[in-house]
Amino acid sequence: MKVTSLLLLTIGMLGAAELTPIHLRVESEPNPVGVSATPQFSWNLIGEGRGGMQKGYEILAASSPEKLTPETADLWKAKNTKSSQRGLLAWQGSVLKADQKVFWKVRVTNQKDVTGPWSEVAHFTVGKERKLSPVEQVATFESSNEVLNGIFKRNVATLKQRLDAYVSGNDSALGTGHQVQRSARDLSYLFESLPVLTDWVNKVYAGQNKLGYFPGGPKQKLAPVHSDAAIAVPHTVWWMGGNPAVVKKSWVQMEKQMVRREQSDPTIKGRIWGEPLQFKTELSPEFIDLCYFGMTSRLMYELAAPSNMPNNSIRYRDYSARIRNQFKKQYLDEKGQMKVPGQSAAVLALRSSVMDAPTRQPVIDALLKNLTEVKDIDTLSANPLLSVLTLTGNQQKAFELVSNPKSPWADPARKEFEGSGVVEWMMSRLAGIDTTSPGFRQFHVSPRIPEGDDLTWVKATYRAPSGEIHVHWEKKAKALHMKVKVPKGSLAILTLPYREGQNISEGGRTVKESFGVEIMRKDVAQQTISIIAQAGPYHFIIE
Repeated sequence: MKVTSLLLLTIGMLGAAELTPIHLRVESEPNPVGVSATPQFSWNLIGEGRGGMQKGYEILAASSPEKLTPETADLWKAKNTKSSQRGLLAWQGSVLKADQKVFWKVRVTNQKDVTGPWSEVAHFTVGKERKLSPVEQVATFESSNEVLNGIFKRNVATLKQRLDAYVSGNDSALGTGHQVQRSARDLSYLFESLPVLTDWVNKVYAGQNKLGYFPGGPKQKLAPVHSDAAIAVPHTVWWMGGNPAVVKKSWVQMEKQMVRREQSDPTIKGRIWGEPLQFKTELSPEFIDLCYFGMTSRLMYELAAPSNMPNNSIRYRDYSARIRNQFKKQYLDEKGQMKVPGQSAAVLALRSSVMDAPTRQPVIDALLKNLTEVKDIDTLSANPLLSVLTLTGNQQKAFELVSNPKSPWADPARKEFEGSGVVEWMMSRLAGIDTTSPGFRQFHVSPRIPEGDDLTWVKATYRAPSGEIHVHWEKKAKALHMKVKVPKGSLAILTLPYREGQNISEGGRTVKESFGVEIMRKDVAQQTISIIAQAGPYHFIIE
């Protein structure tokens, strides 16, 4: 609300140009086959200049392209609807039948009451069985560092191969629950993969056993980590795509698993259940189970709201408190050091919400003390490692580890490190593109720029659910150039490196003189400046 109210100061001066809808989607997929009879519609916007917010829309839907006129549309005529919503809009037309093919188009009106042209025609087919389409890549990443570029390309190729095989009918192609969980954000950044992940989740739900575990349980096929993916992956689908439907649909099943888990381990010490884990690790099953119970309790606390079950969050706040207390008793000594040795144990514990802020710091300090290379990091902790380092203020260390030509991420032979969160780190930390609300309705661009000359520029694009985001930062002659493009209909918070006494300009003007942007705060301690930006292209220079 604060961001929106601040921008009202300049919104009247901007956005007179018409807006054109593009990239029409139904159920997060272009031209899908096999959607429900009450599908959801989304589109992005393009237009000239800065600013530009949707004030209203018109939708026409018909049984043939020829009938897509205001006079003849026979399935839905949404005329002059006053709304800024352009994502996950519910069908409000005639009752649809199985195997019915529907054609549709949309046009929008901006805040100046200027109506733009109709979009191109899109279509969808209603059906009992969803037929997934081949996924499209929605992100690019380039940099001055060839090691990083090679890592990105290999991850694209590996994950695309898995997605293609899954879409072709190989249900096991995405891997085990552990593999899907650690790749979910990479997949969401790289490809239009949310329909695939949703389909995978639905198949996991179908395998939930009578005890409430998915897909296995005590003395069943799969152990913790694999089963916890049925909570972690829906969280990713909701957070990255903005659609709470998959969470609402599975809330009862997820709660059943969490309650059964607590009932089978009332003292919450962690326990052995299911098959042995299907990857190599030196960590005990009890340690892993407790860490993952901590992680899923935090996720369930967050998912209670989109599930329309806010009161149920109390249970997971209680679980989290009990888990932190028990973890401290079992795995921290009187000096606050981990009793379980190794990088992998420290990283997993730090990322799993099993420690509060005061108890985390000694563990962080011990991890960083000798972290000059990746030693015992396994596939379990490879995913959270880079996030842990960045979130604790050690982005430089993360960059040094990844960009080392001998690192496991850079080694083509270490396939297990592909799809392990490194793409998410590159896009959300190096390029700085990340969401502040589900589905990128509002997002931030906050690049963590390493020191020195080993990385002098990064250029990335990401077609988020709200539109395509462009970021290009470059170090030039003691100045930082930052080019950003915010998609139409969106707001962004740009958090850029900034030291007291530096000058910052945008397009050759001061920020105060520049249309569409407004300084929100300067943080002297963090050495950053935060700027609110409306839609449009910007070029900042900080020197």
